[in-house]
Amino acid sequence: MKTALWLAAWAGLLLVVAPGRLAAAPGLSGADLAVSLACFACHASGGVAPPLDHLGASFSEAELARIITRPRTHNRQAKMPNYAHLRPQELQALVDYLSALK
Repeated sequence: MKTALWLAAWAGLLLVVAPGRLAAAPGLSGADLAVSLACFACHASGGVAPPLDHLGASFSEAELARIITRPRTHNRQAKMPNYAHLRPQELQALVDYLSALK
C-alpha cells in the first residue's frame, strides 16, 4: 500500500513539475509552490511522510531550506525528492510558508 502511494506521488510530481513549469509561473506564493510541487501528496494526514502541520515550530528557516534542497542530509532514509532546482525566491517563499505552519 505504501509503495503504491509513493509511486502515485512520484507520478503526480512528474506531471506537475515538468521542465520549465515553475519558471513559467513567477511570483507563486509558498502555498502555491507547495501545491505545485505536490508536497501534500505525501505530506498529508495519513500520508507516507509526516504531515507539514506545525513544521515551523520544529525547524528553523535554515533547517527547512536544507531539508528542501538536500533531504537526505536530514534523514538518510528520506524518499523526498531534492528541490535544489528551485530559484532562490521560490525556495524562500516555500520556506516562509512552511515556517508559518506552527
